[in-house]
Amino acid sequence: MVHDGSDASNLLDLQRENIDDYRNLTAEQKTELINDLIEDRDSRSMGRRLSQRSRTQDINNVIEQLIDIILGAKARSGIDGFFCLFPNSVEFHMAPRWFFTLEQIETFLCHNVKGWDTNKIEFLRTSKAQADWLKAEIRRLINKMLVDITGNEKAVMNYVSYERDIVLLYGIELVGWTMDKWANPSDLSNSIPPLQKLYSALESGQCHFVRVGMTDLNERRKAYDAKVAAGLVPPRKTRKDAGTKRAPRVEVSKKRRAVEDEDGGGDISQASKHHRGGGSVTTPEVQEIPGQHGPPVELEVPQQFEQSFFDTNAAALRTIQLYMQQQINHSQLQVPPNP
Repeated sequence: MVHDGSDASNLLDLQRENIDDYRNLTAEQKTELINDLIEDRDSRSMGRRLSQRSRTQDINNVIEQLIDIILGAKARSGIDGFFCLFPNSVEFHMAPRWFFTLEQIETFLCHNVKGWDTNKIEFLRTSKAQADWLKAEIRRLINKMLVDITGNEKAVMNYVSYERDIVLLYGIELVGWTMDKWANPSDLSNSIPPLQKLYSALESGQCHFVRVGMTDLNERRKAYDAKVAAGLVPPRKTRKDAGTKRAPRVEVSKKRRAVEDEDGGGDISQASKHHRGGGSVTTPEVQEIPGQHGPPVELEVPQQFEQSFFDTNAAALRTIQLYMQQQINHSQLQVPPNP
């Protein structure tokens, strides 16, 4: 389009027309106008593009500039490389955009980096992937807030028994839930807008945990107990091993294991290792009584010291060693010396 300039004002004309208004401005007004101009310039380069079309066009322009810059640097300085651009928000749908200065670079990465495939390296390209990511982030944010307010690093959110295991246990409740129903995030619908709304509420702090007052907490506890008595609250699941006798847990510290090794526990450990390779569980067949010349005393390990003891830990092996020593001492008292 060509302008003849007949009705257009040039810069000098604008200056002459507005010079009086400019001189009448205060220092504060001039500063405000300058700041508005700077903000307008920044919005053109950093302002968020709202439509899918405007974002795609902006990305295409950026990629063209990046390619020109990289190829120029390659020609001037002798470099090669690649880049990848991908969306960081579920609001923008775009396949990853790759650029390699040499095709051999991609071939090298495919052969030398395990699992490298530019066709499979993607980020939230499908609605299902976006929904799964949002649900995972919702769970993570809620668990993080739960740990922060309780001060318990092992606290875990319970959605099924929320009233009992969260409200009544910690005296807190979650407010600002934006979904129509209360459920574990994994059980929510895969519709993106509701998930995005809940995620944004958690990110902004609109959805958060608050302390429950003592009066309200007592009322909720009474209401919960009444539901339990009426059979409206499902009971806890029964353990699979309920009713079966479980052996006590045996824990041995590193210091104790070191002492046992110094006291001779290592020999018993070697015996246990030998047993694991096969054979029956017995002590050495013959134990001679020190200082005596009578017949040897045969010792047998009682039934309680079966293979399970050998396969537990050094504490059990040490117990066997002490038992054997007691048997030897007892035998010394019962076996008379030879005349």
